[in-house]
Amino acid sequence: MSEHEGALLSLEEVSISFGGIRAVDALSFSVHPGEIYTVIGPNGAGKTTVFNIISGFYRPNAGRVRFREVDLLTLGPHQIAALGIGRTFQNLELFSGMTVLDNLLIAKHLSNSAGFWSCLLRSPKARSEEQRVRRDSEEILRYLGLERQAGQVISDFPFPTQKRIELARALALRPRLLLLDEPAGGLNRQESEELAGLIVRIRRDFELSIILVEHDMSMVMNISDRICVIDQGRRIAEGDPGAIQNDPQVIEAYLGREVPLNAEA
Repeated sequence: MSEHEGALLSLEEVSISFGGIRAVDALSFSVHPGEIYTVIGPNGAGKTTVFNIISGFYRPNAGRVRFREVDLLTLGPHQIAALGIGRTFQNLELFSGMTVLDNLLIAKHLSNSAGFWSCLLRSPKARSEEQRVRRDSEEILRYLGLERQAGQVISDFPFPTQKRIELARALALRPRLLLLDEPAGGLNRQESEELAGLIVRIRRDFELSIILVEHDMSMVMNISDRICVIDQGRRIAEGDPGAIQNDPQVIEAYLGREVPLNAEA
């Protein structure tokens, strides 16, 4: 059986270069419905570049990227988001001068089914859609414990809260696939542990798949179903957490780096 058979998302022999440097090199992997699939690797390995390819921000030089049998390389970022792929960013991409709720409403309007002219003319369909979008956004804020902050401006919040708000915005699209780019970055140990539990609950409650890029090896080893290790843009290992911790190539890739490959770290 092909590794891509039954996959929600598949990358096949994907390569991209910048200024003659190969950032991603013939990379292939598949993500199946309902799993947490984590991509790890040393700094500069190409992890965020992979997310940018999936999200439509980068167009690879070679290869295929398919989501539910749709060719993502024919679509732009907004079309890909509307198709059912949500994302957070390593560096926060929130509208800092707007309220929490408004940040979610903007994301929701990407998948607004009423259409441009209906919204412009304030048709009954558009008004009904507006009410539905607001209710759905408020429901997501309640789920993440942010309902009391809905009317506050993003810049008023500390970094960990902004990280949660960005997660709420990604969930506002009701994605089938959620890309989380270093969600534990900048968090302390307790915050990271709470986030790990939240990610597992989100996978269950929203019935979605998650691709995680993360340097927190404790989180990675405790919540991942499968792990893909890349180094210099190439996949060097793939498997469950136990297999990855003991893989000689993985250990060599991390040798000399302060990245413990065990769940107790």
